[in-house]
Amino acid sequence: MPLIQYRIIDGYPALIGIRDAIDIIKGLFFDLNEITILDKQFVTNEREVCFLEESLGISEDYKNYIFSSPWLALNQENHKSYKQMHPIEQKRFLNRILKNNLLTLSKGFEYWIENFDKVELEGWFHEIQVNFKNRKLIGFKGEFTTNFAIPKYFGLGKQSARGFGVVELKKEG
Repeated sequence: MPLIQYRIIDGYPALIGIRDAIDIIKGLFFDLNEITILDKQFVTNEREVCFLEESLGISEDYKNYIFSSPWLALNQENHKSYKQMHPIEQKRFLNRILKNNLLTLSKGFEYWIENFDKVELEGWFHEIQVNFKNRKLIGFKGEFTTNFAIPKYFGLGKQSARGFGVVELKKEG
């Protein structure tokens, strides 16, 4: 998992640092005049630093999340397999990939899950086309329910450092 991630939060560019990367961001932050996120260029005239403490890991209760940016779940190898699967198999396959993305996120925070089988996840996704570096890729939008707490503004999957796969708690109602 990348220790520095780029995001667009409420229409503004943001840098997120994890562990030692916080010091790197602090060193660069005031020297940045522009930033490119998801092929959009932002001029950074104003800057603000926020420190958040968020929950991460297996939870007793289930939370509903949505992807606020496309989730890039597939790589070149599993893309071909995915396209040949029945839709029910595709759903199971994507759920397994997403669960593994949670494991990768955990390792990035040096949080070790003793019994990964206790992590439960059920997702509902739909394909969308994503342009990334002038290439057309398959991405996914959708939502999922899990008993695993994910920090606010974090991304899962491929290119999460560049703003893909950002999850947010689903607003009820």
